Amino acid sequence: MISGRGLLKRWERMAGPGWNWIEVVACVIPTAIFAILVPLNAIDRGYHWSALQHIVAAILVIEVCGGAIVFNTPQAKLWIHREGRGFWHFLVFNALHVGPFVVAYLYYPKMNWSFALSVYGVMIVTTIVILKVPLRYKGIAASVVVVSGCRIFEIIEAPPPGFVWFEPVYYMKLLLLHTVPPLSLKPQAGDAAKLSISQ
Repeated sequence: MISGRGLLKRWERMAGPGWNWIEVVACVIPTAIFAILVPLNAIDRGYHWSALQHIVAAILVIEVCGGAIVFNTPQAKLWIHREGRGFWHFLVFNALHVGPFVVAYLYYPKMNWSFALSVYGVMIVTTIVILKVPLRYKGIAASVVVVSGCRIFEIIEAPPPGFVWFEPVYYMKLLLLHTVPPLSLKPQAGDAAKLSISQ
């Protein structure tokens, strides 16, 4: 049986050290609420999703929205940008997030390659740009995509019903909150976010 402390250590191995239960709950509860509301919204609006579509939608909310919430914490930022993490770590991590293809396959009448390739392609290209430009320009590059890119996609290739949230949060999580480093990576004295997990 895993103790409460054991569960917290497992969380820390995924999201970085220095968490307490209040912070974990503050991330988990909103994510769980969003994961319930998205399928309920689909039912209320009569989207006629299958059971599989409801389940996958909830999983996507947890993965995308939950990840965005966690990545915006100092513990996660320090852990993500710890020493030794380089270009390929960030690019591969982002590349593994194939949510646009899942959405394009399950929530359009037929596979929408235009949606999948455009949303995913912009994410990959922007990730490379962010990783290559000087630090002072990284946030600008990510913000341009998050703020303007989603509006452009709504005109060119509208997201499927029930997924208007997907593109902005997907870009926010992977570009602004994951790939762009914080201005300072040096923990302050007394900060709970340390760059090692006590065994």
